Amino acid sequence: MNRRSRGFTLIELLVVIAVIAVLIALLLPAVQQAREAARRSQCKNNLKQIGLAMHSYFDACNTLPIGTFSDPNPNGTYADDGWGWPVYFLPYLDQAALYSKLAPAGQAGIVNKTYAATGKPIPGAETVLPVFRCPSSNLPAIVPASYAFNNKTKNVNVWLVGYATTDYKGSSGWYLDGLFMRYADAVVYGNGGVGFNSSIRFRDVTDGLSNTIAIGESSYPGIDAKSDWPTWAAVGSSDEQLIMKTNSPLGGGASPLNFWNTVDDDCAMSYHQGGAQFVFADGSVHFISENINFDTYVNLGQRNDGKPLGAY
Repeated sequence: MNRRSRGFTLIELLVVIAVIAVLIALLLPAVQQAREAARRSQCKNNLKQIGLAMHSYFDACNTLPIGTFSDPNPNGTYADDGWGWPVYFLPYLDQAALYSKLAPAGQAGIVNKTYAATGKPIPGAETVLPVFRCPSSNLPAIVPASYAFNNKTKNVNVWLVGYATTDYKGSSGWYLDGLFMRYADAVVYGNGGVGFNSSIRFRDVTDGLSNTIAIGESSYPGIDAKSDWPTWAAVGSSDEQLIMKTNSPLGGGASPLNFWNTVDDDCAMSYHQGGAQFVFADGSVHFISENINFDTYVNLGQRNDGKPLGAY
């Protein structure tokens, strides 16, 4: 008796494979969008926690901290080397033990002095803290010895290598009319920095806490990827490692080799498509489009300009 074998023909198999490929192509963007939505939500939660820590610090000290505690002389050797504002928030982010380990004592030059003495980062400053990292960011968690940027490999300043990075910087507004600044600028421009504190209080935010940016995303290692890595514990090359400004456009949807048209390390920028997230002085978190009216963006960064805001 003749038997007929049952099975798929080659054409039927190819059709099935093509259908599966089409379904995968349709589903993959949706999966990626869902993952990015989750990462963006986690980033928002990070900024919310940082905003709460900011208010807790203010309640304890009745002022905001200095953006970077460095040499009070703007032309001094260590004018851009000192503890950063995130260190002061550690006790309010469930990191009291780490704060005690760092034991910030206000000395300028802490990064370079530590490297000169040990050849390593400040003990504890290599700790990667998820609350300071955006899940969408491609910024390395630890400052590397070298980094590929604009199709060139750049060597990083040796005294910065090994520090844990952050995706968030404090805003100094247009220039020094925001909430965070380096110690030298606070002294020279009359904000009267004393110790870790800048003497800027919430009562000085006359534009309203809900209308003023406090901290935002700025996952940027600098034009030459050599000196301006954002590191949460301290800065060792420039205050822009932990301070951003609103005097340049913000950029969203960045990648390691394409930082949109982000002007420099002063700018807010993120790895989210279309903009970046910010925590305002009242603790609320907002996603701001990279297409925001520039004057509105500038005004959001200033604490006391008295100008009306446009839509954002």
